[in-house]
Amino acid sequence: MKPKKNLLPAMFFIFSLLIFVPVYCLELQSPEFGFFMDIPEGFLLTEKRGNDRYRFQNLVFPAEMQIAVYPAENFNTGKEALDHITGQIGSGEPVSEFTWRHRKAAIAKLVFPQGQNPAPDIPGGSGWGAAAELPLGKGWITVISYNYSDSLKKSPVEISEEEIELFHLSVLDSFSTDMGTGYSAGLVTTFCFPKEGEIHSTFETAKTKIPVPFDKSDQEASQYLIEREFKILTKYMGNEYMTDAWKRYYRMIYRDSWERLEKAAFILDNHLPENPRERAEELIQWLFDFTYERNFQGSDFLNLPEAFTDRRGDCDTRSLLLVLLMKQTGTDGVLLISPEFGHSVAAIAIDRDGTYFQINGKKYAVVDLNSSKTGGKLVEEMDDPAKWFAVTF
Repeated sequence: MKPKKNLLPAMFFIFSLLIFVPVYCLELQSPEFGFFMDIPEGFLLTEKRGNDRYRFQNLVFPAEMQIAVYPAENFNTGKEALDHITGQIGSGEPVSEFTWRHRKAAIAKLVFPQGQNPAPDIPGGSGWGAAAELPLGKGWITVISYNYSDSLKKSPVEISEEEIELFHLSVLDSFSTDMGTGYSAGLVTTFCFPKEGEIHSTFETAKTKIPVPFDKSDQEASQYLIEREFKILTKYMGNEYMTDAWKRYYRMIYRDSWERLEKAAFILDNHLPENPRERAEELIQWLFDFTYERNFQGSDFLNLPEAFTDRRGDCDTRSLLLVLLMKQTGTDGVLLISPEFGHSVAAIAIDRDGTYFQINGKKYAVVDLNSSKTGGKLVEEMDDPAKWFAVTF
């Protein structure tokens, strides 16, 4: 991992989670403590102690995850909470403190050689841990993701040291302490790429030219998350978790992008037509004028702040950008993916000529941003809902 600014160089818990065992893939939620996690696919709940201590094991990556919640009075800072964990496992790596969503947080690399752990029968290993303050005085949450030293050799899927570390960081980036953090950059990405100040871009069509702000760090930070999550996604290709892992990949990008485009969306909402269909049509025409571009060297997905600014990107970049901007201005939308066609389209809850799909009982107009000559209508040979899966946000 190469962060731009800050250096990122059997034991614990959970709460009243809305989960089943095994937990192969879903978003973990705690109605008691108010936080949730969009964890990578393949996790199995292996141990539960009370309603605030849980341990999980992943069936694809040779990794374990533990979550614990502590009363607010136990610690004054995120560093104290994380020091409590690292002390239990014998990790001596430094803990870094920072602010995440206006509350105290901490992060640390974990290294626990065998023999230093208080339980000598536990093998050595490594990973990452984080702690964050919960809102409304509900306490502190700690999350660790780790693997044992010999686990990579025993893994049924070939996993490199770099890939397992990216997986641990993705686990930490997947949790949210409240609904607000579910619409902002995750803990890891926030720590690695602090805000640097505003720069300005332009939203420009034949009818409108509007300056819109972004942060200087947005493009690099967002692309870092995309490339990290893509490397993790590739390990799920061809197995039973593939579709769900694909959905999580886009959910992670959507979450990271929301706050980065929030100011732009607010400004657009004040300048574009109030009617949702008319607003969507203006955005669609704007996206038709993007330069179609693919990059097969990495994820082949251009981060949304850069796509907005440079007016370029391929089908899934432009489709997700349309969905996000429409949802930020109050109109529902989903992303549709077809592995068979190797294509992505947007589906927006508006009246529009062309194809409609029913998704979770709701009617959506399908918009193919690669088909400007037909006004975004889906071609007949692709007009089969069974050949698409929906990513909802």
